[in-house]
Amino acid sequence: MHANEPDQEFGGPCKGSSPVPAWPYFHFRRNILGKVSAFIALVSLSSFVGLSAFGANAKPSQKPDELEESPSALEESVPAGLEAEPHLVDEGEQGEKVSDDGTSSSKDRSLTPQRGHWGLDVGIIVRSYYDSNIFIQPSHAQGDWVNQIAPSLHLGLGDYIGKAENYFGLDYTARASLYATHSEEDSLDHDVQLSGLKQFSRLDVRGAVQFKTATDPNIDAGNLSKSRMFRANVTLRYEVTAATAVESDTMVRKIDYTGSLLGSTEARFTEWYVYQLTARLDQSIGVTYGKLWVTEGASQTYEQVLSRTRLLESSFVTAALSLGVEDRQYEGTSKKKVNPVFALDLDYDSHAGRTLHLEAFRKTDSSSLFTDQNRIQTGLQASCRQHLAHNWSAAFDAEVEQVTYTSTSDTATGDRRDFVYALRPSIIYEPNEHWSVAPFLQFSRNDSNQDQFSFTDLQAGLVIKATF
Repeated sequence: MHANEPDQEFGGPCKGSSPVPAWPYFHFRRNILGKVSAFIALVSLSSFVGLSAFGANAKPSQKPDELEESPSALEESVPAGLEAEPHLVDEGEQGEKVSDDGTSSSKDRSLTPQRGHWGLDVGIIVRSYYDSNIFIQPSHAQGDWVNQIAPSLHLGLGDYIGKAENYFGLDYTARASLYATHSEEDSLDHDVQLSGLKQFSRLDVRGAVQFKTATDPNIDAGNLSKSRMFRANVTLRYEVTAATAVESDTMVRKIDYTGSLLGSTEARFTEWYVYQLTARLDQSIGVTYGKLWVTEGASQTYEQVLSRTRLLESSFVTAALSLGVEDRQYEGTSKKKVNPVFALDLDYDSHAGRTLHLEAFRKTDSSSLFTDQNRIQTGLQASCRQHLAHNWSAAFDAEVEQVTYTSTSDTATGDRRDFVYALRPSIIYEPNEHWSVAPFLQFSRNDSNQDQFSFTDLQAGLVIKATF
């Protein structure tokens, strides 16, 4: 699944309102110097506990085939990781999430600062849990107690909450992961994101840049892995008339891995023609041209014809649905692949303590393990949150993904099939707007037709969030 992914609350990517505003967008702007000092102290703490481990990360793991691809949303949520950080701008991207930065955002505009205002938010997430299968192996599973410390900083200028008017945002998260017995797997990862919007009379220019390192389970490779990802997005929207507009989306993404896994570089350009049906509903027709280069193997070219419908700024529901067909060609062979593509992103907020987030997608990406093979991923993700009483809430997440491997050359076979699913219930206690505590249980499994990639994993632990 996709990058994955995005700020989520305890219990998964539930969106919308909650009994307390979602971290890290509190507007607690007093004592700015105190916040900066607190963040420096938090980063120093995580760096101190992870620095010696970070040196160990330069050594390959003792497990075979251990290293990383760009983890999918399901892979990130399975046996590792904290809740995801805010997503990059990528409206209606096929097979990936419709961004929170897009015009389909369901952010509460009532919290939007006035033009020219700025805010600084500092927070930390501490996650402590037992993982029954840290290497996601089919047999002889090795369990361990994992502690993660993740201080974060968010700096915003202008409309950095609603992101509907001019704004600039900077997000940084450091994550130290410490294993009780497998100290050779300790890691220190970083995630830096810049995003912004500049509006002119008829033209909007929206962009985002992200650099991220990650140490997480890689279902494609069947082990823990380490990756570095750079991604940039630019969206231009020009209003032709009051009811029509033209949008141009450009995305560049590069992923590298330590060890023997295969990295990739992708560039994609999409042109949309948008017609505003009503004040809250628009319809778009688009075409995409993309290019994918893999570290080893044939490069790929693809074209898509797309239809997109978006429900914007509704009182209870915000949604975006993209449907289309993709024609993918491979260098050095006459082989080609025609596939349907789609992406659904839906948010429901009852404004009475209940939220629901639903995603469905079909996308194609290259395998980080097998040369000249692609992964066709079809998946569904559902997350909900229900306020119970006083400061208590319950959350439940469910994810399922069917992965089919296909050959991109005349020699590769591509006969692997995976069926991956994960379930995660949690209870959330929020004594005030600055603290949250959430015990959770997570079960995940991969049923693969190649036994060496099947696994079962169980996690149980506690997540604590704090803002300053």
